[in-house]
Amino acid sequence: MQLCQFAVTQIVGFVILLPIMYATEGDMLQTFVEKLKTDSSLQFNLVMSGLSFYIYNELATYTLQVTGAVTASVANTAKRVVSILGVVCLVLLFVSISQLHHFSFVFIMLQ
Repeated sequence: MQLCQFAVTQIVGFVILLPIMYATEGDMLQTFVEKLKTDSSLQFNLVMSGLSFYIYNELATYTLQVTGAVTASVANTAKRVVSILGVVCLVLLFVSISQLHHFSFVFIMLQ
């Protein structure tokens, strides 16, 4: 049975960072739990965010294992070029961009 390398890395990282999180944010834990129990959109967004992050990184790790570092690096560079060109095309087409979309644009440019 082959272990998922990214899953093991995530679990180890979680265990290592849990005491640090509790030391710095432990007093807010009860507030977070109460909000999590009552806010269905927070529940959905938290699950979808975590699931998307995990699946993306699991696939990236698998791709790196299957193709090799150089091929994965070239594919990642191509993905960034396509993302940047897509956002630039949207901006050039004068699409209305809110503050949130400005942040997304900066984030994509820095990837």
